Amino acid sequence: MCWFLRYTLQQLSRELQRLIFFGPLLLWGCAKVAPDPGAVVVRAAVDGSTDFWGLTAPDLLPDIAPDLFVACVPNQPCDTTNPGACQAGHTQCSNNVALCVPDTTIQSCYSGATGTAGVGICRSGTQSCIDALGPCNGEVLPAIHEDCLNELDDDCDGKTNGGCPDHLLVGSSHVYPLRGATGTKIVARCPANSLVTGLRYRAGQTGNYLQGADLTCASPRLGRDTTGYSVSLTQVPATGYAASFSAQDGFRSATAQVACSTGPFGASSGGVGSVLGSYIEGLGLWCSTIAVSLDANNQLIFGYTIDDNNSIYYEAGAVSGTRFSDECGPNEVLVGYDAQVGTWVTGVQTVCAPLVVVYK
Repeated sequence: MCWFLRYTLQQLSRELQRLIFFGPLLLWGCAKVAPDPGAVVVRAAVDGSTDFWGLTAPDLLPDIAPDLFVACVPNQPCDTTNPGACQAGHTQCSNNVALCVPDTTIQSCYSGATGTAGVGICRSGTQSCIDALGPCNGEVLPAIHEDCLNELDDDCDGKTNGGCPDHLLVGSSHVYPLRGATGTKIVARCPANSLVTGLRYRAGQTGNYLQGADLTCASPRLGRDTTGYSVSLTQVPATGYAASFSAQDGFRSATAQVACSTGPFGASSGGVGSVLGSYIEGLGLWCSTIAVSLDANNQLIFGYTIDDNNSIYYEAGAVSGTRFSDECGPNEVLVGYDAQVGTWVTGVQTVCAPLVVVYK
């Protein structure tokens, strides 16, 4: 019994000696550990735990207690527990304590639609991923609609100015009811994708009636600059008249002409004239200036203003017949006349067609 008591006291004495010796070293080790931002202690230098033995001074413990010492190995893969790209880390040794330091502190971010980053103007940003994900700084997201007045792919669909107006066409024509009487039909139409901009009236030799007409035509061209869209006209053909109709009788030497304004966009938007009995007494044009603008959805809008200074019809002598006016519909232009002729022009029909916008 005395022998067992003596042995127990000896063991307690040895443990007390170790505690007295290692206590200051523990405090010294704690003072030396200063983890990087986002780093965590992943294992201690003693038996893989994170207890106080992990903070033992490396230059003393191997000599005093070699059976308790496990060396820290740097640059080993580890998990920092941070989100995203900051989760992956590597070990870094500090006083033989292995810290898991994140390989990066920021990551790429993008909150736009999948497949749009790096397309057009769209760009990814960056965000902090230490502890929690921070705001995405510097990202450029797709615009709801293209800015049609620049040369950029604003909505990041891979098309520069996709969905913006590209050019104009003249659509399928339709014919208004006959004014006057029937005769032999003559079709006088502008060439494809062109519209009437002027008319030369031919008077009859022996009376106050229409003997024929020549049409001036032009193709609309859509233009664009940084301030907006515009429309210009190119005459087709470059000189002369594009279409005509005439009756069997000869012409007076004198003729009269009406030409729509060449202003921002001058075109005929209908036909006017007068009917006397069984022949056409006068014929002319409704002229309009047509402005264009974009709405919020990048749709091209036409605004027609009747040009009273140029809208006119001509008569051969006194006008005693019934006047008529065939104004084309919204977004439409005059593209010609269908004439009924005999010895003179007995009837006319106004022919209109829509302006069609083709989008990219």
